[in-house]
Amino acid sequence: MVASLASGKLRVVLLGVVLAALLLGVGLVTHALLENALRRRMDESLQTMLSSQVSGQLEWLEAQEALLQVMAGLPQLQQASVELLAAHEEGLRYNPQAAAPLQEQLSELFAPLFSQGSFTGYGLISPTGLIMAHQHEQARGLQLNVQYRDQLDQAMAGEFLLGLPSIPDLAKDLELSEGDSMITMFLAGPVRSPEAAEIIAALSLEFDPAGSFTELLRVARQGESGETYAFDRKGLLLSASRFEDQLLDLGLLKEGQSSEQHLLLRDPGGDMTRGFEPDLPRLNMPLTLMAADALDPQARPAWPEIHSNVRGYRDYRGVQVVGAWTWIEAYGFGVATEIDQAEAYGPLSILRGIFYGLLSLIAIAALSILFYAIRVRHLRTRMHDELRKAKRLGQYELESKIGEGAMGEVYRAKHQMLRRPTAIKLLPPEKSSPEMVARFEREVQQTSRLSHPNTIEIYDYGRTPDNVFYYAMEFLQGLTLQDLVHRGGPLPTPRVIFLLRQMLSSLREAHEMGLVHRDIKPQNIFVCTRGGLYDVVKVLDFGLVRDNKHEENTMLTMAGQIRGTPMFMAPEVIESAAQASPASDLYAVGLVGYFMLSGKMPYSGSSVMQLLMLQASDTPEDLDNFEGIQVPGDIKAVIEQAIQKLPEDRFASAQEMIAHLDACMDAQQWNEERSASWWQENELSMGQPHGPKAPPEDIDQGAMTL
Repeated sequence: MVASLASGKLRVVLLGVVLAALLLGVGLVTHALLENALRRRMDESLQTMLSSQVSGQLEWLEAQEALLQVMAGLPQLQQASVELLAAHEEGLRYNPQAAAPLQEQLSELFAPLFSQGSFTGYGLISPTGLIMAHQHEQARGLQLNVQYRDQLDQAMAGEFLLGLPSIPDLAKDLELSEGDSMITMFLAGPVRSPEAAEIIAALSLEFDPAGSFTELLRVARQGESGETYAFDRKGLLLSASRFEDQLLDLGLLKEGQSSEQHLLLRDPGGDMTRGFEPDLPRLNMPLTLMAADALDPQARPAWPEIHSNVRGYRDYRGVQVVGAWTWIEAYGFGVATEIDQAEAYGPLSILRGIFYGLLSLIAIAALSILFYAIRVRHLRTRMHDELRKAKRLGQYELESKIGEGAMGEVYRAKHQMLRRPTAIKLLPPEKSSPEMVARFEREVQQTSRLSHPNTIEIYDYGRTPDNVFYYAMEFLQGLTLQDLVHRGGPLPTPRVIFLLRQMLSSLREAHEMGLVHRDIKPQNIFVCTRGGLYDVVKVLDFGLVRDNKHEENTMLTMAGQIRGTPMFMAPEVIESAAQASPASDLYAVGLVGYFMLSGKMPYSGSSVMQLLMLQASDTPEDLDNFEGIQVPGDIKAVIEQAIQKLPEDRFASAQEMIAHLDACMDAQQWNEERSASWWQENELSMGQPHGPKAPPEDIDQGAMTL
């Protein structure tokens, strides 16, 4: 008996040791895998963010350069340059009396440019370096500083260039006190004679780097510590840091100074935000790891190449960060995006804490596993009980789950008395936050106000005793537009017009009642058979609908967030959710029409941020560029008007867009007979009940919903 007990205890001990060893091994492997996965994801995120921001920065600079070329080519400026050269003895001696009328003329010429805020000043420089005209009176008649002579020579050679601050005495300039003039950045280019025969002067347009130059980089700030900034060849910050107040407290900036053009990217050797005090002066500190790599002519990444470090290094405050960077040789500056390592790997820190906690409890690991096994079994039993309760909602009996989305789950059900097939949408308890419940109730209330046959019909709604909110709607057999195009390719133009017209008819009723759908996309448009009719469109999911007539309802979908699907979101809604209007729905309808005609999503982006930027500034590829499809000019014109960036350039209403569709040559070519024939040929292979589902891989861009 004793031997038997001892043997039993030994087995328990051995089992505990084996379980503890397994736990330790699994913990080590899991930790390593998660750490590597997090680092890869962070590296991809940083590089994507930097690439997007640099592209935007370059587009802005190219736009400003184009504006400079326009100004330099104005006949008034060219003639004024000729007269100023003559007045100043070919740029050798300044003559204020002769220059005064011309200076006034130039000030009036540039006034509209400055009022727009793009530039803050201008200068007209002779080939000898004489400042013949300038926005500020004290600069007129001065000779250009010698450090800018190379840039003047470039402009006189016919080049357009970005002028970065050139500081001859860096140590002295970094000690500028409050009230000292701020060094500006500028764009410069050649001014030719009226006959364009020769270059006679250089035009310089100055801008404040703290303005648009910095604002464009602020878009890429991640979390509480992420920032994107620009720097020059000396490692001097060109754009504003997000840590201005902190830099002032640390003594890295003086009162009245801003970080741009006053802060060097030097490594202090320790975290100054945690009390570390460096021994060396700022100028004698080494460059940060990022700056050293970016400024090394032999190793630095030349755009579009990007270097990154996700292991961690110290930034200019000494804080451990991870980042990505590149060097733009064409303009002579670099751009970096960084985020504090602690914030970037917050989940990893939590994982390490859990892992070390498990190591300290390794002696009782077997008991812990047993406890959690019992707990999991209890939770499974409870979950099964809840599922059994959820099988009946009021007068409806659930049969099978047919879909799931961000706003709830959809089940096939039948009414106990009527035995009518029904679709039930419910909000599970785990998603029942006050905001979600309010949005869910609003969806059914708003949708139930609509009676158009092309809008999903609501039968009933209520709550279970367990506080599960649900509503019943008509059960449909068919396909979403996304599935329809994915499986069969681009649709014929007559069928596209036929389907778009029904979508617009549904929205027309909603718009007349003051409702805006805000989430029109292929997944929310269902094509089905109904009452002996074929190709019947049903507009689904009014979960993001906005009531423009009742302000209290609109607050449920604002809350400081963008909501909708980036692939089909109108530019004005990206700027502000409060600008959602019927025109926003028509924009989305136009993109859905583009998708049906081409079989392709209108934009291709690897992230939500990139899609939002494309929606705001780019247009989809021309429909004529797709091989194998021919889009008539009239329907193409309707689509192009619907997707104009400005709401006022689109159709005034859904009815107006319907009228333009009816005027197309192919408007009457798709009818009930053609619809019936198509469905009879494809019913068995393509028919399915309605409900949200995962999008196909090749068009999953359209499913990214905010």
